[in-house]
Amino acid sequence: MDLKPLTRELHSDERRKLLAHLLAFGTEDRRLRFGHALSDDGVCHYVEEIDLSRDAIFVANDADLAIIGAAHLARDDGHAPPTIFPPTKSLNEQMSAYGPSRPIAVRFGSLTGYSGS
Repeated sequence: MDLKPLTRELHSDERRKLLAHLLAFGTEDRRLRFGHALSDDGVCHYVEEIDLSRDAIFVANDADLAIIGAAHLARDDGHAPPTIFPPTKSLNEQMSAYGPSRPIAVRFGSLTGYSGS
């Protein structure tokens, strides 16, 4: 059975799942995700510092509900409409079977109006 990933917003009590997802990345994947090869401590700091009362993290889950992709939508203070930049995404190898971040990009675009162009 070929199930499509479930795309949803990350809950604040799931930070450890996001951290585990990001820590599984190798050096090159971290460079692509963060712009440089972030250390484990740097990844931990990044996840701890996400303000989930302001920002949103959208995740794609596999059939076992493990995170297989994530996108961070950083909003301005006061929840003003966000300045739209290409979303920061992270995908593991399983996700590549579904196309390059398509489920997350569709969800992100529907909420922000970002079309990728």
